[in-house]
Amino acid sequence: MYHLRTDTFQGISITSAYTNDGDHYIGDQKFAEMLTQRGIVPELNKPDHKVCSIGFCEKEQKWYGWSHRAMFGFGIGSEVKKDDCAYVPKDEADCIDHQLRFWGNDEFHASTSAVHHERDGVRGVLVEWKYNDTVPNEDLRGNVSSIFQPYPEFGRGAWIAKTLDDARQMASDFAAGVS
Repeated sequence: MYHLRTDTFQGISITSAYTNDGDHYIGDQKFAEMLTQRGIVPELNKPDHKVCSIGFCEKEQKWYGWSHRAMFGFGIGSEVKKDDCAYVPKDEADCIDHQLRFWGNDEFHASTSAVHHERDGVRGVLVEWKYNDTVPNEDLRGNVSSIFQPYPEFGRGAWIAKTLDDARQMASDFAAGVS
């Protein structure tokens, strides 16, 4: 299912796992062994990627998505809800709502806003927030911060997997969301 390759750089040896064709990185040996034990066959999320971040488990009939931070499996009947890591907004209005939910912080923000914006010819969402007087870092109090998020390739929003292809898409979205 995988093969190991040891590379040495400046006197430090690192052993990594690659797909059998040797072209695509899976992770370290321990991670590759875990995938093998669970019966998950790793593959690329997108054809132009070099690192495997999704895989199928025949026994469970589930697609898994992962990054260095998290891993989750999706099968027929799996559901993606707003604010899940696999959630991809379905249009511009949904993207603005998604950004407000992500960046909104009633504990430390006096206000948070999100609007359609264009920067250097790229359309997206400009999110701004004003820090309130209870934020622990006193230097931030009353200051305004912002972030520009380009619109993503829009997805399905909240939805339920009806096929294994749907489950694969959820795993792909999850992998992108946690990377």
